[in-house]
Amino acid sequence: MIDGSEVVRRISSAVIKEAEEAKKVSSTVDLQPTVNAWLAGFSGDAGVLIYDLDNDSVVAEHQPNKKFSTASLYKLFVVYEGYKRVMSGEWSLDSYGKCLDLAIRESNSACAEKMWAQIGRAELDKIVRDDFGILDTKVSALTSTPADIAEMMKLYYRGDGFSEEIREKIFDSLLNQPVTKYDWRRGLPAGFTSGKAKVYDKVGWEAANGYWRLYHDAAIVEIEERNYIVVVMTTNAKSHREIAKFGAMLEAALLDTSA
Repeated sequence: MIDGSEVVRRISSAVIKEAEEAKKVSSTVDLQPTVNAWLAGFSGDAGVLIYDLDNDSVVAEHQPNKKFSTASLYKLFVVYEGYKRVMSGEWSLDSYGKCLDLAIRESNSACAEKMWAQIGRAELDKIVRDDFGILDTKVSALTSTPADIAEMMKLYYRGDGFSEEIREKIFDSLLNQPVTKYDWRRGLPAGFTSGKAKVYDKVGWEAANGYWRLYHDAAIVEIEERNYIVVVMTTNAKSHREIAKFGAMLEAALLDTSA
């Protein structure tokens, strides 16, 4: 038999849980108008997916399943599998750590291709499909979608099976990318200028004939105690500044909501 105090405790717990769930749902920010506004002024073609990690929901999208050439975003798949092999003991951090870091921190690091070859191109395709559960990407053909890249970024964010040391290394590679031959953060991260956001980012691009034939950014964004995955994949952008503008518009929308 349940006494009165236990009934009160259970009711209180249920009320608290319901209130927390209500707060969680109410805190969802609709970023679709922001994406639509940016697309209206964008010069090329784009695929976008924005995922609210706190509420487990897509809050904006545009052509999320459109296939794009990945450019250097393919390294996200290589590096994640590489760190898995470090965790299993198959690879050592002493031997592979520098390359795993540079493949993210400096996007054109050629050593990623060597790791990819060592894993095996067909084997990585199988791993991505069967182990990662990502179905519309074929790394060997350098094709993926905004939705699939977002799924990959969720794996990085959650870091299941990774040690705290590895997680810290990954997030440092994504956040601290000093200018070398290129400015790796002149796209999406450059738009977040308030100092209230951290943008953990991987870029991929290819330029041709004065345009960015491809310009992609995949990011984990922390802002005002909110956490998002933002993936934008584009073709024929006039300038990386168009991608930075997208970041600025997102920041403005989120800070306005948080105020």
